[in-house]
Amino acid sequence: ISINSYSFLAITIHWITKDWRLQDKLLDFIDFSGSHSVKNLCNTFIKSCHKFGILAKVNNKMILYLYKFEI
Repeated sequence: ISINSYSFLAITIHWITKDWRLQDKLLDFIDFSGSHSVKNLCNTFIKSCHKFGILAKVNNKMILYLYKFEI
């Protein structure tokens, strides 16, 4: 067992085109250091969405719920 551990967060996006084809892409792949708390995960996700200018397009109701209650 290695004492070195690295954490990463992969964010994928999924959408349906106008002609009803499912699309998916890797949006971001982040070196994720620090606590894996809901707060830290949500903050990292939101920063990535800001970076790509898509936060307004994200269905984020569950993220906001988790962030609010730190589930």
